[in-house]
Amino acid sequence: MADLADRLEKKPAPAGGGRNLDADELAYAVSDRLDLGTDGWSPLARALTALIDHNDGRPLSKDADDIGSADRAGTPRDISRAARIAITCADSSLRPGLERLDRDEARIKAASSVFGAAWSTGVYLCYDWPFAASASRPR
Repeated sequence: MADLADRLEKKPAPAGGGRNLDADELAYAVSDRLDLGTDGWSPLARALTALIDHNDGRPLSKDADDIGSADRAGTPRDISRAARIAITCADSSLRPGLERLDRDEARIKAASSVFGAAWSTGVYLCYDWPFAASASRPR
């Protein structure tokens, strides 16, 4: 997975419709498919095989479309990621400043070579959220 992410970071795979599948979308699509439990394993294996063997990002990108991943967040078709951000920010008073970005980003990337880069900025979802949190416990 790390080698595949590195490959896609250097040269994204065609994903149809003029889109490309890059390392970040790989992380989100794989994660979303794994969230489905064992039902997601076979489709994920087929999509990864197409990507690895044929540089075809369409099946994995389609999985991301179907589940609501990556750059489709907030579209009329799927607002689940936008809703997740709103819920997270409402539930947590954690509002880290940008001065922590480099340190936290490096630590998160080091912890996970596949998912870290895609998710390293997730801690900043609520940085400029305009509403106070309804809970005082950080997530």
